[in-house]
Amino acid sequence: KKIIYYENGISASLVNVLIKLARQIKAQTVFDGNKETVEKIIGFVRENYKQNLTNKIIGDYFNFHPNYISNMIKIYTGMPLHQYLIHIKVANAADLLNSGNLSISEVALNCGFCDIGHFSKTFKKITGVSPMNYKKLKP
Repeated sequence: KKIIYYENGISASLVNVLIKLARQIKAQTVFDGNKETVEKIIGFVRENYKQNLTNKIIGDYFNFHPNYISNMIKIYTGMPLHQYLIHIKVANAADLLNSGNLSISEVALNCGFCDIGHFSKTFKKITGVSPMNYKKLKP
């Protein structure tokens, strides 16, 4: 059984590496001349993740059509804007939980979540553990 699980794990890891490589190649060919623009957009998203960002808001800010913004973010990150924002929020929440200075509700609010229930559900879905358990597991 261990050999089967090991082989499946190696196979899954290889598939992930190949997918990431394919995305990088595609992003390089699609954004060859616009790499700086895409990186500015991603930077803008990372800085303003607490706000209610949409493709339209980002498109208006950078003077691009919302569909173009959507395609750029999906190709560059491998996920739609909504999912990318959630991952950024959860990553920042994990950092705040590791610091140990804030309560879970304060972390949720600081990361742009409206209520603690939604935050807890989303955090657990992405990390596999609840925020409370994550806070207890901190190094």
